[in-house]
Amino acid sequence: FTLLLILSLPAAYGADQPELAGAAIFASSQALAELDDPRGSVSLRKELLEKYPQTHFATRLESPPQAKNNGGIEEKP
Repeated sequence: FTLLLILSLPAAYGADQPELAGAAIFASSQALAELDDPRGSVSLRKELLEKYPQTHFATRLESPPQAKNNGGIEEKP
């Protein structure tokens, strides 16, 4: 339920608050990776990079994936 609530933020506020939308997508992508849903995680990662590339959270995804089962998410230090 919490994940669905977080994912409603981009739809509600994405146009006016891209950083909020990016944060929500980033957090959701990480949560799906932790729940062993790499397909969902990668899908959200792609959405973040396509719809909100200018956000802080999109830039955190620019590194190539390093971990085996993290949905392609690698944070910059």
